[in-house]
Amino acid sequence: MKLTLYIFVLLSFEAFSQNGWESASLDEFSTAILNAESRIGENESFSYEAEYNFYEELTSEQPEMTLSASLICSKSNEIYMSQFGRLMVQDQSLNVVCDTATKMVIISESKEEYLKRKSSSDYEILLKGPSTLKKKKDGTGVKYYLEFPKGGQYMAAELWFGNSGQVNKYILYTAEEIFDDSKVEDRYIRPRMEINYSKYRSGTQVQIDEMLHIDDFVIVNKENVLLQPAYSTYQLIDLRTSNN
Repeated sequence: MKLTLYIFVLLSFEAFSQNGWESASLDEFSTAILNAESRIGENESFSYEAEYNFYEELTSEQPEMTLSASLICSKSNEIYMSQFGRLMVQDQSLNVVCDTATKMVIISESKEEYLKRKSSSDYEILLKGPSTLKKKKDGTGVKYYLEFPKGGQYMAAELWFGNSGQVNKYILYTAEEIFDDSKVEDRYIRPRMEINYSKYRSGTQVQIDEMLHIDDFVIVNKENVLLQPAYSTYQLIDLRTSNN
């Protein structure tokens, strides 16, 4: 799995020109993404942490909710991810998701896309999609602004690269208002999401001992799978095609 991530400040095109934004090419943006991928060597361990901030409106200053996530990938092709109360582990044969909220353990075949190194073709849709692409350089690195064609779920996105080429932030802006009934009064909101990436580590800096593994959740005996005692009260769901 490589550092691929997943949009926008309401600024007019005049505001962009006044604040240092300039036109950027799709080739340049593609190169920035692939350079971020190439910072991790083949068969090299890496890890990072992420903070998800969810805002009620495009221009809100304070997040309505903040959630954390982390990922560790070992050079032996094992992955451990913690995200929003869900734990995911994968080796070369199995993928196991443990949902602590619903108390379920879900087993499936290993997903190749989590470990496959990305190429330019993996970003073909993203790179062809923007109707506007701009960039701005400052002391922290380069920021890219992508405005998407009208009619989609999202209006725009920003991707921020640090001076060393790593992805520092991803911002996603919704295109339309969304009905929200989570408060006392029903209302419509137009949210944005910001993801801040930090604590990138690679090679021997990665704290492999913090990883969980397949056998922390289940016991695999040939075709039979049993839950570990710590998860004996969870529901086990086996989605492997060989067992269907």
